[in-house]
Amino acid sequence: MSSDPSFHDFVTQRQITEMVMGRVAEHVYDRAIINNVERADYVECLVELIMQSADPRWRLTETWDAWDVEHTGTGARLEIKQSSFLQSWSGPSSATTEANPRFDISSREWDWSRCAHGEYHNSPSEGGRSADVYVFAWHGEPDEAFADQRAASQWEFLVVPESELPAQKSIGLNPLRQLARRCTYRSLASEVLEAIPDGSLLKAKRYAVREPCPYCRPGGS
Repeated sequence: MSSDPSFHDFVTQRQITEMVMGRVAEHVYDRAIINNVERADYVECLVELIMQSADPRWRLTETWDAWDVEHTGTGARLEIKQSSFLQSWSGPSSATTEANPRFDISSREWDWSRCAHGEYHNSPSEGGRSADVYVFAWHGEPDEAFADQRAASQWEFLVVPESELPAQKSIGLNPLRQLARRCTYRSLASEVLEAIPDGSLLKAKRYAVREPCPYCRPGGS
């Protein structure tokens, strides 16, 4: 009996896809010092998995969302910021400038957000900052022979409720350490849960999606 060529093509394409995805993960992420852009993705996934260990309803948001991780039940939102002493593009001579990084905490006048229809619109940011809690991740290991940004144990996490952040565009590591709850990956989930405000104060509740959507409806901009 001859095999169905369409099924063979389906299996072949599935295998190719899995091979490509595995190769991308290996080439881009499976290295001790990860490129800055991809490192942000890696840390966001790491935080999502840590939060899921406490509650599986935490998930990564989409690329255009104004926050990075959210709870699908309560709507609580996390913004993830990360930096590292060692960069893939810098050598020992310039690495010292990374010892005192600054993290972006600026409010947004405009943000991409999803409406009730699932469409994205660039609209005024009613709440300033969009997340309820900020999670800052710092990889401070300066020894290139030992540093491994894939290792959760090498990251320092700093958790701050959004309401406690100063009204400025960025914040340095040292003042952040004075302000934040410092922890390792082992206690990150519990620190985040403690930092989440009461339900009525969550951004998702205070700035609920308006119906009908003023952008999707006829005559909307």
